[in-house]
Amino acid sequence: DDPRFNEYWQLYHQIMQRKGVTPSAAKAIVRGRDTVIAALMVRRGEADAMLCGIVGRYARKLRYVREVLGLDDGSKGLSALSAVLNDKGVFFFADTHVQVEPSAEQIADCVQQAAFRLRLFGVAPKVALVGHSNFGSSEAPSAQKLRDALAILHEREPKLEVEGEMHADLAFNEELRERVFPNSRLKGRANLLVFANIDAANAAYNITRAMTDGVGLGPILMGLSKSAHVLTPSATIRRIVNMTAVAAVDALIRAERADCAWTSASSARRPRRRSAPRCWSSPTGWPPRSWKRWTRCSCRTSPARCWFPTTVPVTMRWTVARPASPGTPARIGCACARRRPTAA
Repeated sequence: DDPRFNEYWQLYHQIMQRKGVTPSAAKAIVRGRDTVIAALMVRRGEADAMLCGIVGRYARKLRYVREVLGLDDGSKGLSALSAVLNDKGVFFFADTHVQVEPSAEQIADCVQQAAFRLRLFGVAPKVALVGHSNFGSSEAPSAQKLRDALAILHEREPKLEVEGEMHADLAFNEELRERVFPNSRLKGRANLLVFANIDAANAAYNITRAMTDGVGLGPILMGLSKSAHVLTPSATIRRIVNMTAVAAVDALIRAERADCAWTSASSARRPRRRSAPRCWSSPTGWPPRSWKRWTRCSCRTSPARCWFPTTVPVTMRWTVARPASPGTPARIGCACARRRPTAA
C-alpha cells in the first residue's frame, strides 16, 4: 500500500535488469526483502545510513547491499574490519567476513582502507601481517601472498607502519620481534592484525573477544559507496548501538566531502573573496606556495591537514584534506568546519 513501492521496484529492476531480474521478480524481492528496501532508501537519499544482518545469512545480506549501493570510487572490492575492546586495549582484525581467499592486491587494499578508518578513530595504525611463518621462513603460498602484499604497501604508503609476515606473538612483543627481525618498520605493539584468509581472521577475532571478555565492534564494511554495514546474528544490543554511531559518523563524513567542490591542484587558484574561500586539493595535502597568509588549522579531531586563510573567521572555515587512500578522490572533513560561506 506504500505509494513508494512502484518507485522502489522500478529502481531495483533498473539496477538488476542485466543480471536476470525480471519486473515480477523485482516486485517480489522489494516486497519481501527488508535489506533491499533499506539499501534503496539509502541510494535514493531517503536515509543516510543502514544496518542489517541481525537475522539471516551474512553473505546474502552483503550481496543485496553491494548490488544496490555499489562500490565507492577507487575501491576495487569490499572488506570487513572488526575490533575487540578489552583491558589490554583496542585491536582490529581484517578481513573477518568478506574475502575468503584474498589476493595480495586485495590484502593491500584492505590494509589501506582499514588504516584510514583507524585514523578516524584517533588511533595510529600499526599493522602486522600475521601468518604461520616469520619474515620469509616459509615458502608456502599463504606466506608468499603476505610478502607480496607487504611489498605493495611499502610502495603505496612508505610511511605506514606495516610489517610481516610474522607470528601473532611477535606482533604484540616488540622485544621478541627485534630479536627475530631487527630492521622491522613496526614499532611497539600492533593494533591492526591482517590475515591471509577469512578463516584465520574470523577465528582470531572471535577467540580474542571470547577469551578476554572483550566488547566486539563491527564488522565495519569498507569499500561501499554509502554508509551501510552488515552485522551478524550474534551482535549484542551494545554492539548495535556502537555500530549505529559508526554508521552515523560515516554518513556525516561522506556528506562533508560531498558538499565540498573539489578542484585539481593544477587548476587551484586563490579565492576571489577572502571571506568566501573555495576548496582545493593537492597530491601532497599542502597549499600552493603562491598562496600567502594561510595557516594550519588548530583542530586536533581530524587526521587530515586543514588549511585556511588567516583573514577568515574560525566559524567560516572550509576544510582542505588529503585523499582517503591513493587513487581515491574521497576526502574527510574537519570538525571545525561548522558553517560554510557561499563560494565566490
